[in-house]
Amino acid sequence: MSTITIICMASLGILLFLLGANVTRHRALRGSGNQAPTDPADPLLIAVRAHGNAAEYIPTLLVLLLVCSFGP
Repeated sequence: MSTITIICMASLGILLFLLGANVTRHRALRGSGNQAPTDPADPLLIAVRAHGNAAEYIPTLLVLLLVCSFGP
């Protein structure tokens, strides 16, 4: 496995962690108010969707990186 592959995998892990921390930050700023917003322009909803999308796609990207790194 190349160094570039390891760096990319670590970067994706850090990105997922930071997006989760961003959701936590927005929830803390909101306090005990509505934690399930429906307004598409709400910063909390945007943060939740960004983290959700990353949580869906990052594992697939990690598997693809591993498969490609062991190819010919």
